[in-house]
Amino acid sequence: MMKHTQTVYKIALGALLLLTCPSIHAQAPATLKHPSGECVKTDDGMGWVLTVPSGEKYVSKIVERKDNSGMDTLEDTLTFPNGQKFSSGTTKSAPQAPFVSADGSLVAIARVPSTKTLTLHIFSKNATGQFKEIEDANKKVSKLLAAVKVKWPNYAPPQVAALDALNVLSISSQTIALESVSFLGGKEPKRYPFKVTVAHDGSLSLAK
Repeated sequence: MMKHTQTVYKIALGALLLLTCPSIHAQAPATLKHPSGECVKTDDGMGWVLTVPSGEKYVSKIVERKDNSGMDTLEDTLTFPNGQKFSSGTTKSAPQAPFVSADGSLVAIARVPSTKTLTLHIFSKNATGQFKEIEDANKKVSKLLAAVKVKWPNYAPPQVAALDALNVLSISSQTIALESVSFLGGKEPKRYPFKVTVAHDGSLSLAK
C-alpha cells in the first residue's frame, strides 16, 4: 500500500513542478539548468540537490514521517550546507529547488503545500553563518503590492493573489525576482512579476 501511495505522490509531484515553475522544470527531468547552479534530482526522485558554484549543496525534498497518531504523512524539507534543516510541516505536493545569492547569504524557495498554492520562504544568513527564516513572507509581500493597480477581470489582483501564491524567479545580490500568481478555475493563471529587496535586518521593500 505504501509503495502504491508513493507512486501516486511522485506522479503528482511531477505535474505540479511543471505547473508552478515551467522556466526550470520544462528541462530534462534528471539534471536541470538553474540560475543558482546545477540542479539534480535526488536518488529517490522526491527532491532536488542544488550545487552552487562554490560547491555547496542545498537539498530540497519530500520525506515521509509518522504523525502523532502513527499515520504516514509527508514533509517538505530544505537542508543547508551547514546542516540546518527547515521544514514546512506536512504536504502532499512537490519540492522546488531553492534560489541562492552568489555570496550564499540569501536563500529563497517557493513551496507547494496544496494545489494552486505557493508559499514563499526566505532565509537570511547572519554573522555567525546561521540562517534565519523571514516569517510570513507572503503576507509581507502582499502588503508591499497594496498600491499596484492591475486590471484582471475575474482574477484576484496581484496583492491578493500574493497571499496564496508567490513564485521565485531568481536572486541577484539582496534582490529577489518574484511573481504573484492568480489562479481561476482551469484557465491559465495570471502572473505579475516584480522584485523585492531584503535588508540585513530581514525587512522587505519593493526594488526600484
